[in-house]
Amino acid sequence: MRTIPFGYQIIDGEMQINPDEQEAVQYIFKAYLLGATMKQIADVMDVPYRKDIAWKMSIIQRILDCKAYLGRKGYPRLISDEVFERAAQRRAAKWEKAPQDIRDIRSITVCRECGIKLFRAAYKPAYSLWNCRNPECSKFPFSLRDEKLFEMLCGILNAVIANPDLLQTDEPEQTYTPDQAVIRQQNEVRRMADNPTVDSERIRTELLRFAAMKYRCCSYNDAPQQTERLRTLLAEQTQQNTLDVGLLITCVRRITVSHLYTIEAEFMNGVIINEKGERVWRQLQMFE
Repeated sequence: MRTIPFGYQIIDGEMQINPDEQEAVQYIFKAYLLGATMKQIADVMDVPYRKDIAWKMSIIQRILDCKAYLGRKGYPRLISDEVFERAAQRRAAKWEKAPQDIRDIRSITVCRECGIKLFRAAYKPAYSLWNCRNPECSKFPFSLRDEKLFEMLCGILNAVIANPDLLQTDEPEQTYTPDQAVIRQQNEVRRMADNPTVDSERIRTELLRFAAMKYRCCSYNDAPQQTERLRTLLAEQTQQNTLDVGLLITCVRRITVSHLYTIEAEFMNGVIINEKGERVWRQLQMFE
């Protein structure tokens, strides 16, 4: 376990700079200010943080939060006040806008097994956790954080942007198949209309009943229109480097996460795409 911040070492009882680690700390701040995410930075770090601990997002955040680098409490300065403040401002700005995006995503994200909206616990962005809190279901046997969920949803959007045919559906727009009761009622209305002595109020009542019966035999499916709308919208898009939450909410009506760690998005036309960019041949009717 490290007892002093990364970037320092004690030699002959004196706190000194570790040159290799100093370079790594300065790289982390520089890369973060240039727009790299904490995960991207963690993935390319080659100076060991500790021999038994791999680099991860929480360690990068710990370094970005460490005020010892400003030369406080007997530690030599590694980072200027300006650089440290700019990094803090970027984290604060990211956290201020994140909640609305997260609320939008959570509003349509449910557990695949029970259909209950997922719960998200977070004290800060790096420690978010999505889970099923339904006592009649069970918690996920894995950790699902904001960044991973957004990454997988971004992959789904990119899949349909690259291949709009994934959204194609052959479902009919509208069908009307009268049953025997409708046919009998139609004949009755015609018979009454041919009778010059029929009570007008009665024929009005039977016409309304006939219209209601016909309506029950109609089935309307807007999938073809939704498919065309989606294809037109996505044709204007390029591959996404980060998740466009607004685009996702416009295109997707439900996101499901299963206990087997599969994430699926049901688009507005009913087509389901999983995190591998593959079409799933079923409909999510159980939660309707």
